[in-house]
Amino acid sequence: MQLPPELIKSLELLITTPILLVSLAISLRILPTILFASMGELVTEKSGVLNLGIEGIMLVGAFTAYMVTVAYGDPLVGLLAAILSGLVISVFFSYIAVVLGVNQAAAGLGIWLFGLGVTGALYNSMAPVGVSVKTLGSPLSVSSIAPILGSREVAELVVSLTSPLVVVSLALVPITYIFLRKTLWGLTVTSVGEDPASADAIGINVNRVRILATIYGGIMASIAGAYLSISYLGDFRHGMTAGRGFMALAMIYAGNWDPVRTFIASIALSYIDALQLSIASSSLELARRYYFFNMIPYIAVILIILVLGRRAKPPSALMKPFKKP
Repeated sequence: MQLPPELIKSLELLITTPILLVSLAISLRILPTILFASMGELVTEKSGVLNLGIEGIMLVGAFTAYMVTVAYGDPLVGLLAAILSGLVISVFFSYIAVVLGVNQAAAGLGIWLFGLGVTGALYNSMAPVGVSVKTLGSPLSVSSIAPILGSREVAELVVSLTSPLVVVSLALVPITYIFLRKTLWGLTVTSVGEDPASADAIGINVNRVRILATIYGGIMASIAGAYLSISYLGDFRHGMTAGRGFMALAMIYAGNWDPVRTFIASIALSYIDALQLSIASSSLELARRYYFFNMIPYIAVILIILVLGRRAKPPSALMKPFKKP
């Protein structure tokens, strides 16, 4: 497919340092929607459980956080409510997938469809349309620090880096790495995902470890959804996750189940997403072609998997139920 010459010229004019800086700031604001979910699900999968339902858990978390924030006016209360919703759903999922041994892929897709359906139904029946909420954002503002820094683009980058949930999501990368590689609990999680029979032989309760890891992944997914509604947008829209839960799953694969490599894949995807948003919104000519730019992040997922995930090797016992002999 050959792009029109005027489109190519517009792109060349818009890929400038300010655009690249703004895109980096936007990418940092987008990143937690994938990073919370991917870091949580990575721990879940290292234990041998695949939860394809994190997209649905994200939607429920986003809706719960938004509605509770509207009701109480405090985004922290909304975040806690979202965490509770993720806890409840992941407990249910872990029971049917780990305890009952139901096919994990089928159970996860069921959770996704549940999240999509219930949030759609509740949104249409009870959500206050167009009501923005107070957000969990940076204590700084672009207008206040731009004169000091001498650049609005740099100010936007600083504001993005000082947003509380952005900081927490970035901190999760080294925390997850240290947990899985350097702690007894993390090594226990890895062992039940690689060789559950041997782990059971030395006295490890395999299913209990898997249940706890699955609950943790669900809570992280609900925080990712809450971030989207009460920090990134300050609003809720049906289907607002737009496949980011599945993107998180793809980034884990591209990162070969390693926290640092998963982060690299996630930041690359977030930056591509942010760059297309910056470019598309900077020109009327390009804005008219929004349908072309909207598909770029999804193409990027495929390319990132092809580039980074060619030698990916999942945990040996992933998706394999364990029954104590």
